[in-house]
Amino acid sequence: SAPMSCLCVVDDNLWCSRGNQIHIVRPKELTLGKSFSVHDDTSKHVVAMVNAGFAVYIALTNSSEVRLFHSKTHQQLAKVDVRQDVKNMLSGCNEIVRQHKLAKLRVTCLRLSAQLLWIGSSAGVVL
Repeated sequence: SAPMSCLCVVDDNLWCSRGNQIHIVRPKELTLGKSFSVHDDTSKHVVAMVNAGFAVYIALTNSSEVRLFHSKTHQQLAKVDVRQDVKNMLSGCNEIVRQHKLAKLRVTCLRLSAQLLWIGSSAGVVL
């Protein structure tokens, strides 16, 4: 069993990630709500979550993708791969360095500020 890795407050509930699952806790009632999977691959664990109001952005282990889930229906709304954007940002780097950074590229953190989503990457690029 996987440990809890991320917590995020969403609509007065607490979204708790455990492996590739999100478990919704209702703290006022002290009950467990719905649980759902964010990826078919059980080796893909949640590494970051951020609440954007109507939806929640989620990043998974060893992935350059950010997924967007509806905060009420828990359905996946979008999936965005940041690989091309990071590649563009690294265009001035040495070719060997760029290839190495892209080969190991993953999203490492997410932050929402002033209605903008900031994405940190293992390549040292912030989008």
